[in-house]
Amino acid sequence: EGDEPPSSRVLREVLEEWGVPTRLTEGMSTRWRCKVAPLASTESQVFEYVLKGVPVLLADPKYASAPFQVIQGDEGKGCALEYYCDSSFDFCRPKIAFLGGWGAPGRDLCDEEYLSLVGSFKDVVDPLNQNPKNLQMFHREEEEQGYGEEGKGKIPVLPRELEWPLPMMLGSSRGEEAEPDASDVGVVCDNATRLSQRGAVTWWHLDDGGEFVLQVGLPLKEDKQKDARYWDKSGKPIVKIFIFAEKSHYKLITQDLEGNKTGRAACLDLFTTPSEYLPDDAMLPVFWVAPLLAGGYPLLSPPNAPHMVVTAQDCVMIEQRRISKVFLDEVEYFLRRARIWNKDPILYDFIEKDLQDGEKILRHVAEPLMTQAEECLSQVDALSDGGTAGEGEDSGLKMAKQKLVRIESSLSALLLEEFFPQREEVCTRIRKLQEDLKRRGIVAVELDPREALRKSLVDGMSEEEEKILSDGGKAFYAMVHERGQPRWGPRRDTREEALKDRKKLKRACLERRLHECMMNMKQGGE
Repeated sequence: EGDEPPSSRVLREVLEEWGVPTRLTEGMSTRWRCKVAPLASTESQVFEYVLKGVPVLLADPKYASAPFQVIQGDEGKGCALEYYCDSSFDFCRPKIAFLGGWGAPGRDLCDEEYLSLVGSFKDVVDPLNQNPKNLQMFHREEEEQGYGEEGKGKIPVLPRELEWPLPMMLGSSRGEEAEPDASDVGVVCDNATRLSQRGAVTWWHLDDGGEFVLQVGLPLKEDKQKDARYWDKSGKPIVKIFIFAEKSHYKLITQDLEGNKTGRAACLDLFTTPSEYLPDDAMLPVFWVAPLLAGGYPLLSPPNAPHMVVTAQDCVMIEQRRISKVFLDEVEYFLRRARIWNKDPILYDFIEKDLQDGEKILRHVAEPLMTQAEECLSQVDALSDGGTAGEGEDSGLKMAKQKLVRIESSLSALLLEEFFPQREEVCTRIRKLQEDLKRRGIVAVELDPREALRKSLVDGMSEEEEKILSDGGKAFYAMVHERGQPRWGPRRDTREEALKDRKKLKRACLERRLHECMMNMKQGGE
């Protein structure tokens, strides 16, 4: 297993140390804490962190060596900003860039005030921009059809050159020209190139369908950096900072019901929420923070983790998104979450088409996973019965069992007819696998951290409400919103007490004396 990350630190101090502009950090509460994402040097370490749902940096240079070579050239001196901004690459049509403030608490997500049309990469990082811009350019077939003869001006799809870890769980790596393999456990959903300006913020969100994301910052020259900060001994500048929360803290981060009601973003403002408006420390998440480095370690992001991103340098990032057939319970989670939203998300074809086709589920999902499961079962039986005792065998046995329960958890999601069509042959094979594991005493909740949390996360989703934050029925906090930002009252022992607090706080909001009312409550005066 990989080394455990160090103990938590004050988030504000880490962001300042990593070069986040002071205008963003100066109002941050010091009650927010974080841990730095682990750096995995072996695939077995990556395996452990992926199972735990933890963002992980990949130490092996092979994962991003191909796109780095394209940027740096044979002499190793190339720069991504020059490659994209000073080249002949052309947009076949203007693209939409997001401006600073889009998606922030209280903002209308349809408001064009925070969108900007750009005609080139250079427009995105123009130093004359009054508001930092952020362009996420997806490489899709309809885009590529707009270029001239022989693809003149066509922008290379460097994310396709990334190499993925754990091919048996996340899929094989394929180059630019490779055809997709329907039996592969990894389904490539999107490739994107993102140019971002220093100070740009991507506010809290989930990715688009329960997918993993592999992303890396492309190399930069020193003269393209401003007040660069370097991470440990890597020698590479930090260009973006990813901030992740655990799934269990979703309702503290984003309040979907409030957003449905107002039509505006309702979410935590990490930069400006005063300490006195937060619930008790026991209710607060310890965030994972991951530095994205220019020309450095790729970051593998877990599915369905609420996250936001701060840009510390003008930079270029590439990313590839994949749904893993070994993690279809993450697709199920996303679909459950999306049912709460008042606007249906645009789903990947694999979710909307392939996973709604019984024949494709059988041939392209169930059969490849059952083949893997049978191999793992044989390995478990061999190591359990006749294998030579030793540390290596113990490790191999545990990993085989973990793979088995992961496959079972993924396939079990397909038994939910509210999300997926039912086919008897598929259901029968899944139930047989469940019996095979049960007979061997292999229990998912004991080996798979995701499965251990699955029921509580689903139950928690059904219990979310716009009025109160609850700690599993042990404590209750009134919740009100001010300009889309949540504020929490004092801890109460009953829901009824918290609801009384909320009435007072709502009235105080209307009378513009929320702070006075909140302080009186928390000091025992109301």
